[in-house]
Amino acid sequence: MADKISNLALRSRLLRAVRDFFYDADFIEVETAVRIAAPAPEEYIEAVPSGKAFLRTSPELEMKCLLADGCKKIFQIGSCFRLGEFGRKHREEFTMLEYYAAGWDYLTLAEFSASMILESALRLFGKNEIIFQGQSYDPGRATPISVDEASRRFAASSPMSASRAGM
Repeated sequence: MADKISNLALRSRLLRAVRDFFYDADFIEVETAVRIAAPAPEEYIEAVPSGKAFLRTSPELEMKCLLADGCKKIFQIGSCFRLGEFGRKHREEFTMLEYYAAGWDYLTLAEFSASMILESALRLFGKNEIIFQGQSYDPGRATPISVDEASRRFAASSPMSASRAGM
């Protein structure tokens, strides 16, 4: 029970650090509907029916509507749902961070994301080191790579790409 309480406290501090990072960068926190009329058509993601609606698989669609309405920098941390997602790394309900900044390219977003992880590590642990599954990571030493390079390195080994190859 002590581990559970310790993990809940760490999660709470992490969410606070992430929120503070976004507030300090002048983002607006938004909260969009959890039940939506129709999910985004995604081949590998199945939405959970909820009456005549669906539970959101991500807040993406409604957040993009906010961008179209003129919001410039927004973020959201909230529950998302995906039917049939269960395993060591997946759950049908999970917490997602989603954020958008109008006019930013993917390199700016990557740099911002790395800064968020670095700042959160510093706030939580007092150092720029994250230990995950026994491995140490220094988010301050991350080296940006192109989308093409990321696809070459990582997409070929993903379960999604393996199932697409068999199509």
